[in-house]
Amino acid sequence: MSYWDILLRFGAAVLTGGAIGYERQAGHHPAGLRTHILVCIGSAMVALIECLLTGQVPAGNANVSMTLGRMSAQVISGIGFLGAGTIITTKRNIAGLTTAASLWAVACIGIAAGMGLYGLCMIGAGFTLVVLALIKRTIVGHVHKIVEVSFRHRKETLAFLNEYLAAQNIRVYSVDFRVEESTDGDNLYTNVYMLDLPRRVDVTAVILDIAEYVDVQKVRTRDP
Repeated sequence: MSYWDILLRFGAAVLTGGAIGYERQAGHHPAGLRTHILVCIGSAMVALIECLLTGQVPAGNANVSMTLGRMSAQVISGIGFLGAGTIITTKRNIAGLTTAASLWAVACIGIAAGMGLYGLCMIGAGFTLVVLALIKRTIVGHVHKIVEVSFRHRKETLAFLNEYLAAQNIRVYSVDFRVEESTDGDNLYTNVYMLDLPRRVDVTAVILDIAEYVDVQKVRTRDP
């Protein structure tokens, strides 16, 4: 195997892993561009090592054997520890499973690139991008958002928030909270909501409506 062939295989790994990683990073997911590229390069390197070692085994030598695929199989099972790090579990919701699955898929794509199976590598990357980018936009469902609201006068503000969310048919998955003492002596309350919003609901309008309430000090939002 020439060095040009090795460079071509690494190039295919960087291209396909980078394309999938860019889609994840654009959506503000835990594992982004660099993580996916590194996983794909590492998988391609393992596949290349297998190919090179297999080629070095003398033909007809009964004392030496090399089974192609054993090292790659360890990549497929071992990538789970990295995927587990992208999964966030709360009381009623699990986020990050898609990103974990994309890392596993990128590892498989990297192995295909390292083996020199360029067609399989590109087709696999193409289908992965279709699943990640297109299917999400075509399936009608709900949007999950994490909304952090800081406010004063706990009783009145909570009543407003509960009534407003119910009126918008927004489901609350979970609520975390903290209490801080402000400089003027009043308590500052912060609730972190995991919300399930219908597609028809404008997230921006919801944030603006909450922010306009007199006792709300700050509103922040992010994807789960």
